[in-house]
Amino acid sequence: MIRGRRAAADFIIRTEQSERGHLVLLALGVLSAAYALSLQWYGWAVYLSVGNVFVNIYPIMLQRYTRCRIRAMLSRSSACP
Repeated sequence: MIRGRRAAADFIIRTEQSERGHLVLLALGVLSAAYALSLQWYGWAVYLSVGNVFVNIYPIMLQRYTRCRIRAMLSRSSACP
């Protein structure tokens, strides 16, 4: 639960850190799938690619969405007296 502007700002930083971690894991997943593809292990390449979408791309998009919502909330609350 986010309680106050400071906690919201801290949470934005945590979402950025989480996104960076998922971007690194995404890159490793792409490399793993490419290696499986180079070995002609098509089933593994598909499995790794689909898994990468759920484990990394979805959380990246969720972090971006969350940051956008928090920033919008902070900008609305600063405009109010």
